[in-house]
Amino acid sequence: MKQIQLPAAETSISDINDGTINKIRVIGSIVSKEDYGFILDDTTGALKIIADKSASNSLTEKTPVQVIGRVLKTEESFELRADFVNKLEGINLKLYRKVNNAIKND
Repeated sequence: MKQIQLPAAETSISDINDGTINKIRVIGSIVSKEDYGFILDDTTGALKIIADKSASNSLTEKTPVQVIGRVLKTEESFELRADFVNKLEGINLKLYRKVNNAIKND
């Protein structure tokens, strides 16, 4: 049976709250690595990403990535359980954000 993937809405980390839909997409840079994932910063905030070791082994600090996953509420904040981690090689994150903000505000 073919599994259906639901679309993931692009979300800024600062916009994640109790009403955030379950599956989201965030884009940012890795600021630190941990045993079970990494911390992602998108300039609006930082978020702990829980990822398989195989998905995060090749990643280093300052690597720009796109993460699609499910939001998990913790006692203090939120985390994202990564379903997909994509290294964004060659992307200019400042330019990406500028264009993305212009599109949203149009």
